[in-house]
Amino acid sequence: MVETLENLQHVYAKWEKKSSPYGRQGPAANTQPSYLAVTGSGRQAWKEKYGDTMRPQPFRRSRQRNKIPLAPMPKSNSLGHFKVMPTIFPETSKYERPFMGRCCSRCLASSRSHFFDEAIASQGLQNLLRLEPECNSKDIVSRIQYYLSWSSDRITRHRYPNVSKVVLASTRVTDAIDRSVLEMAEKAESGGKSVKGAAKCPSKRAKSILNTMKAAISSGLLRFTAWFLDKVLSRFLNSVQVHSGQLEMVRRASEENVPVIFLPMHRSHLDYILITLILFHYDIRIPYVAAGDNLNIPVFSRLMKGLGGFFIRRKLDKKEGKKDYLYRAVLHTYMQELLRRGQNMEFFIEGGRSRSGKASTPKGGLISVVVDTYMDGVIQDAYLVPVSITYEKILDGTFNNEQMGNPKIPETFLRAVRGIWRVFMTHFGSVRVDFAQPFSLKEYLQSYQMGGAMNHVRRSSLTPIVPKNKSPSPGLKHAGSCSSLYGTDIVVEDSRQMIKELASHVIYTCIRTSALMSTNLLAFLLLTKHRQGATLQHIASTFDWLKEEVMIRGRDIGYVGKTPVVINYASQLLGTNLVKRTYVDKKRHCSGSDLDNNNMDNVFLQPVTDLPHVFELAYYANAAISVFLLESIIATSVFAISDGEVFTSQSPGEEVLVSRLAVLEKAAELCGLLQYEFTFVPPCSNLDTELREALEQLILCEILGIKQYDDGNDMRQREWAQRLESSVSWANEDDDSDEDAELDEQLKVNVDVQESHDRLAFLLNVLAPFVEAYWVVGHNLTKLLEKDIPESEFMSLVQNCAMERVVSGVAGFAESVSMECIKNAMKAFDTLQVTETYFSTETEVSVKMLSLRDRYHDQEKLEQFIDDIEVCKL
Repeated sequence: MVETLENLQHVYAKWEKKSSPYGRQGPAANTQPSYLAVTGSGRQAWKEKYGDTMRPQPFRRSRQRNKIPLAPMPKSNSLGHFKVMPTIFPETSKYERPFMGRCCSRCLASSRSHFFDEAIASQGLQNLLRLEPECNSKDIVSRIQYYLSWSSDRITRHRYPNVSKVVLASTRVTDAIDRSVLEMAEKAESGGKSVKGAAKCPSKRAKSILNTMKAAISSGLLRFTAWFLDKVLSRFLNSVQVHSGQLEMVRRASEENVPVIFLPMHRSHLDYILITLILFHYDIRIPYVAAGDNLNIPVFSRLMKGLGGFFIRRKLDKKEGKKDYLYRAVLHTYMQELLRRGQNMEFFIEGGRSRSGKASTPKGGLISVVVDTYMDGVIQDAYLVPVSITYEKILDGTFNNEQMGNPKIPETFLRAVRGIWRVFMTHFGSVRVDFAQPFSLKEYLQSYQMGGAMNHVRRSSLTPIVPKNKSPSPGLKHAGSCSSLYGTDIVVEDSRQMIKELASHVIYTCIRTSALMSTNLLAFLLLTKHRQGATLQHIASTFDWLKEEVMIRGRDIGYVGKTPVVINYASQLLGTNLVKRTYVDKKRHCSGSDLDNNNMDNVFLQPVTDLPHVFELAYYANAAISVFLLESIIATSVFAISDGEVFTSQSPGEEVLVSRLAVLEKAAELCGLLQYEFTFVPPCSNLDTELREALEQLILCEILGIKQYDDGNDMRQREWAQRLESSVSWANEDDDSDEDAELDEQLKVNVDVQESHDRLAFLLNVLAPFVEAYWVVGHNLTKLLEKDIPESEFMSLVQNCAMERVVSGVAGFAESVSMECIKNAMKAFDTLQVTETYFSTETEVSVKMLSLRDRYHDQEKLEQFIDDIEVCKL
C-alpha cells in the first residue's frame, strides 16, 4: 500500500512539472526568458533546419495575458438561472431559426434524407406578397404584359383533365347504381307502387352528384386570381411568410411523377386560396382541393371550382345510420381517377375549421381513398405533405357563438359579402405557412407492416377495460366494395387502424411544423402566467423567456422586433375586448410613450376572462399548448398524487414527496382522458417513454428532485446497487422475480424554491381549463343513474351547470364552458367505456340517447371515476 502511494506521488509530481509554465521547477523558474534570448536561439535553429526560404511567425504573447477578467457572480440562495432559463440567449450568441418539418426518423428514415440537403435548411423566409416578377419597365401596359407572360409559363406546362365520363362508366359507380335500383324496386313493391323508370333515377342522380362535385380548373382564372391577390392581400395583411427551403422540397417531390397530397390544418376559408397562390408562385402543379358543400353558394362556388375546388358533403350520409353508397362511390372514383392521372390533391386532415385554435382530431375518410388507390395498384406511390397555417388574427370572425352552444349559422351569399367587406376594413397582421418535408406513402405502409407504428396508451383506471389490440398483420389487405371512404365495408380492421395512425402522424407533424405568432405567445402568457394582469415591463421579461423556451424545443416564431414593441403590436391586434390596457399612474402616461423604459412599469395589461371573450383569447393561446404538453401532463400528475399539497402551506423542513411510478401511472391516465383534445406523440413513438423523458425534464429544471436518504445516497444509486447485487448473486435462474422491472423512487417537489414553484404553477395552468371542463361533465354523469337522457339535452345541462359555476364565481376557469371541450369529454367517456349511446325507437324521429355502461351504474364506481378526475383539478 505504501509503495502504491509513493508511485502515485511520483506521477503527480510529473503532472505538476508538465503543467507548470516554461517547465517551472522552483522559484527561479518563474522568471520569463528575455525576448532576445528566445528569438535569437530560435531563429538560428529555424535557419539550420529550414534555411532562408521559410520564415517563422512573429512571436505571440501568451493567451493567458489576453484573457478578459470574469465578472463577479452575484450570490443568491435561489435556484440558479441556468436551471430555469434557456441555455441560449440572443444577446450573447448568434441564434438561427429552427428548421421545422423534417420527416420522422423512426418510420420514415428514407424520406427524411430524400429531397433534403444542408442548402435547404439555410434558405430563409420570404414574404409572398413581395414575390412579384421582375420587370424594369415603368409603363403599366408593359408590366401587365410581362406579368401575363410570366404567369402563362406556370400554367401551360400543367394539364388538368376532365374525368367525368370515366367516373360514370367505372365499375364502382355502375355497381352502386345497380344497388340503388334494387333498393328502389324493393321499396316500390313493398309500397304497392310501380317500379317503372326506377333504373333511370340513380343514373341521373349519379350525374347530378358528379356535376355538383367536380372541379373545373381555369388557367385564365388562376392567372387573374394570382395577380388580383398579389394586389389585394397587402391591403389587410402585413405579410404571408413562407420558407423557400420547404417549398424547394415540395417542388422536387412534384417532379417525381407521382401525386403530391397536401394535408393542411384548417383555420380559415382563406386557407384554400393561400396554398394555391403559394404553389402558383413557385411553379408547382395546382392541387384539386376538397371543400365543404357549405361553401357551394352562388358566385363563390364558380370561383372555387375554377381554382381547383371540388365540393363534398360535410356528412356523407344524409340519414343517420344509413350509408349513401352511390354518393360514396362517385366521390371515391372521382378522386381515384384524378390520382391515376398524377394530379395533386389537397384536403384538410381535421375536416372543418378548428373552433379552439388547437389541432382537432384528424379525420381518415379522404386519406383512406389515397391509401385504397395505392393498395389497388392504381398509383405507384404518393408523397404526403403536412401543411400548417398560422394567423396573427382570425380572419373568419370568432367562434364564440358556437362555443356557447348555439348552432352554426349557414353560409349565404350576403354573409360572404359582408365577411369580405369586414376583412377589407380590418388589419389582420401576418400569416405563416409551413410545408413539412414530403414523405412516401409507400414507405410508411412498409414501416407499418413491419410493426413500427403500433403503440397504445397504457391501461389504467381511466382507460377502457377491453382486450389488448392484436399485433399488426403481416400485410394489409384491401376489402373492396362499391363504396369507400373509411367504412367497415371498405377496409379490414388492420387497415382501419393503419389509416387512423397515418392521419394521427400527419396531424402531429403539422403541429410540430407550425410557427407561433406574437398573438399566440401573448395570449398564452396572459392566461397561464399573468391571468390577473401585469406591467408591460414584467410581461416583456416573461415574453423573452417564453420565446426562448419555444425555440429551444424546435419550434419557430413568426415575428421579429424588440420585445416591448412586439407586445404592444400583439395587444393592439387582439383588441381591447381581449386585452385591457390601464395605467398605474395616469400623470406619467401623459409624459411619454408607453414603450419608453421609464414608462414600461406604468403600463398594466390584463386579459379579459369574461364570457364569451375568453374563448377568443383561448383560441390564440391554445396554439402554444403543444410546446409544453407532456411537461404539463407530468406537472398535473404530480399535483394529483400529492393531493394538492404543492400549493398548501408547508411547515419548515417538511417535504412534499411523490412516487415516480404513481406519477407516470397518473400521467398515462390523463393522456387517455384527454385523447380527443391533443395528439401527444406520433403513433410510431412510445407514450410511456415520452412521459419518462418529460419527467426527467422536470427533474433537470429542479421542479422535482430525487429524495436523498440519511446515508447520502438517492434511490437511483440504491437501484444500481440492487441490480449489481442481483447480477453477481447465485440466485436461481428460474426465480420468478422480474429483475428488469422498474423500481420506484421518491421524488421531492421543490416547493420551497420560488422559481420552481412559479414554473410548476405555470405548467399546471396550461391544462387546468380542460381538466375542469372534464370534471364538470363527469360530475353531471350522476344524472344518468336515474334515467337515460338525450345526448343533446345532456350537453345543454352540462353547459348550463358550467355557466352557473362561472357566474357564481366558483369556477376557476371560464374556458370550461366551451361546448367543443364538452363534446370531446363525451367522446372520451364513450371510448373509456363509461357511457354509451343508442337511438331510441319510442318516437317517430330517432333520438340519440345517452346512458351509463353497466359497470358504472354502480354509484360507488362512478364516484371513484369522478374523483380520479377531481384530484387533477386546481
